[in-house]
Amino acid sequence: MAGLLEGHIAAVTGGGSGIGQGICLAYAREGARVIVLDVDPGGAGETIRLIEAAGGTASAVRLDVADRQACKAAAAEIGRSGKVSILVNNAGINRRNPITGDAEAVAKDWDDILSINLDGMFNVTHAFLGQLRETRGRIVNIGSIQSFVHVSWPNSAAYTTSKHGVLGFTRALAAELGKERTACGSTPSDRD
Repeated sequence: MAGLLEGHIAAVTGGGSGIGQGICLAYAREGARVIVLDVDPGGAGETIRLIEAAGGTASAVRLDVADRQACKAAAAEIGRSGKVSILVNNAGINRRNPITGDAEAVAKDWDDILSINLDGMFNVTHAFLGQLRETRGRIVNIGSIQSFVHVSWPNSAAYTTSKHGVLGFTRALAAELGKERTACGSTPSDRD
C-alpha cells in the first residue's frame, strides 16, 4: 500500500473500534504503519485483521490511556522499532447522566470521563512527545461539537468539560510546539 503516509508510523488511541478503527484503516490505506493502542485486545485485533486483509501493516499495544506509566512504557516499546510520526488521541468515553442525577454516579462519571478523555490525551501525548519532535510529527486530537458548546440533549457536564479541555490542550500545543515547524525547521532563536 503506497500513499501519502508511506514511511510514517501512526499510533491511534481507541483504534479498536468506531472512529479510531476508521482512522487506523484510512492511515493504513495511505501507507502508514499503524499501531493500534486500545484497552480492548479483541477490538485491536479486529482492526489489525482488517488492515492486514487490505494489504497494510499494523500491530497493537494494549493501553489504558489513564495510566501514565503504561503510556510511557508503550511509547518506549514502540520506539524500539521506529519513531511515531503521527499520534491520534481518539480514545474517549461518554456517559449521559445529568449533574443533578445520583451523586455517586455523577462523581464516578466525572472521574472516569476526565481521566480518559483529558488526562489520557495528556498522558499519551507526553509519552510520545520526544518521538514526535524528533520526527517533526503531527498530533491529532479528536474533539467534538462539545469542544465548543454544550449540546442540550442528555449529556454530561463531565463530557462537555473534557471536550472543551481537548480544544484548549490542542491550542496550547499549537502555540508551544507550532513554532518548531517554522520555515526550514528553524526555531525563533535561530532567526534572531
